Amino acid sequence: MSQKKEDSYSKIKSLVEESIEKGIIEKDNLLDPTLFWYHTFHYISDPLNTINNETKFSKDNLEFFINREAEMKIISKYIGNLHNLSSMTHIALIGALGCGKHTTFKAICKIVNDSFPDIKYEFYNYYGFDFKNNIDLEDDILKKVDDSDLDMRIISCSALTKDFLKKRFKKYNKNTKILFSIWNIGEYSIRSEILVNKEIFFRNYSKKEIIKILRKRIEMYLIKDITLEKYKNNIIEQVLPLLSEISEGNLRISFILFRIIHQEARIKGIQLFNMDFPQTILEEFKNMKSVKLTDKENTIIKYMLFNGIKYITTSKMVQELNYERTVAWKYLENLTNKNVLYKQYGNPSKYEITELFLSIYEEKIKKKLIFKEH
Repeated sequence: MSQKKEDSYSKIKSLVEESIEKGIIEKDNLLDPTLFWYHTFHYISDPLNTINNETKFSKDNLEFFINREAEMKIISKYIGNLHNLSSMTHIALIGALGCGKHTTFKAICKIVNDSFPDIKYEFYNYYGFDFKNNIDLEDDILKKVDDSDLDMRIISCSALTKDFLKKRFKKYNKNTKILFSIWNIGEYSIRSEILVNKEIFFRNYSKKEIIKILRKRIEMYLIKDITLEKYKNNIIEQVLPLLSEISEGNLRISFILFRIIHQEARIKGIQLFNMDFPQTILEEFKNMKSVKLTDKENTIIKYMLFNGIKYITTSKMVQELNYERTVAWKYLENLTNKNVLYKQYGNPSKYEITELFLSIYEEKIKKKLIFKEH
């Protein structure tokens, strides 16, 4: 391991250890350092890919890791405070798709495991299970873990796995000190069904940070083809400032827009950009941001997200939402024309929420949630 990587890990390790130890010492109520803590961020190491859900965090993962100092401090302080809690505390961690929620928690768990072996925890990451339809809910391995007394449980939640949490919540109230549930913004719908004591939002990045992350991504992505050197530099100099401005700090939106621009440029054989080309694509994105959805269209999107539905068909809308077939088809086609849904032709045709719209939609939801929180 390089000295730089070792130093980065040492900084992360010290940050988590100090925050946990501070939580252990304190007897008073745990308070956030500031109402707007999610505006602070310290970028240490590199960004660019995400760690697979099944991958455990190791020092070598630092090249994939964005250190979220503010979030790590808050989470770690709660962990240190768990023995002072008289009853289970449920903390929901909420953030945009691909913003580093799981990787951040895996880094914390790695340090807890190494430095605080007396803290007993379990990280539930069961994406391959169908909990929505109550399949796999009585799995013997899960039941054994659920019956254990633990200091903390970390549950990666989605529209499907929230049923896993709902079914077990009463039991966890009895055998768990602190429960962390991790959510993508668009699927966070649990607050009316299960008590959430605290919400922690993973913030967006600054324009400077977005440029730094994207530059590294592009340098890695295009490193194998030396003939693209001028093209790469042109993107870094001309396009990245535009992406950092228009994405408003959402890393996923930045990546999607870069991918669209890059793919279009390669298809058209563009070596050097005049600014009309990326501007055209970015204008389409601006138009998508300003798209207005009717109440009925919002209902369809929420239904898909909150129920973990990847594709929707006219038949599904007839069965589940009680639409007439022609009306259902009309709404799905309208959403497709607005670039909200992507249509896969077939029998039946399937409609999927587009990546870009989903990220825009999550941003709007987050602003409402944070405003409501404070």
